[in-house]
Amino acid sequence: MEPDDFIRRRFRVAREERRLSQREMAALLGVSQATISGIETGRVKIGAGSLARFAEILGKPITFFYPPGSEAQSDREKKLLTLFRSLSESWQQEAIREVEKLCRLYEKTKVYERAQVPKEFYAILLWEERQKMEAEEIVTSGQMPTDEDLEEAKNLYRRFVEWRKTASLLTEESNGKQPAD
Repeated sequence: MEPDDFIRRRFRVAREERRLSQREMAALLGVSQATISGIETGRVKIGAGSLARFAEILGKPITFFYPPGSEAQSDREKKLLTLFRSLSESWQQEAIREVEKLCRLYEKTKVYERAQVPKEFYAILLWEERQKMEAEEIVTSGQMPTDEDLEEAKNLYRRFVEWRKTASLLTEESNGKQPAD
C-alpha cells in the first residue's frame, strides 16, 4: 500500500473513531466538507503541516498516520528522534510547535513557487509569515508583551520597512523603471 493511501485511510479511521461526520471534521479544521471527502478519497493530498494539525485535532500521535515500519528510517530521522527524546516533556511540546511552524512555512514556499514569486522575495514573505505566527501565539496565549518585547517588535518593524523599500527598488529596477529617490 502506498504511504498516501495509508495516510488517507488512517485519517478516516481517526475521524470515525471520534464519531465525527465529514461536515463536523471540516468545521473543526476550517475547511470545506469537499476537502475532507477529497482527503479520504485521495483527490486531495495532505501536506506535512496539515497532517500535524489533523493529528492534534484528532487526538492521535502523528505516527498513527504513518505505515508500519516507516518511522525513523533515515539517519536524519533517527537523529531528530534521538534529540527529541532527550528533551523534557515541556521542551518536547515547544519543539513540536516550532516544527509545526516550519511545516506551515514550507507549505507557503510551495505556494510561492506555484505563484512564481522570485526567490529573492522568499525571505521577506517568509519573515512576514513567521511574524504573523508569533503574533497569533501571543494573542491566543493571553500573554501581555513586556516593554522589551515591544521595543524588539519596533526594531523588527523598522528592519521590515527597510526590507520592503529594498524589495520595491529591486522590483522597479527589474521592471526597467528608474527607482524614485
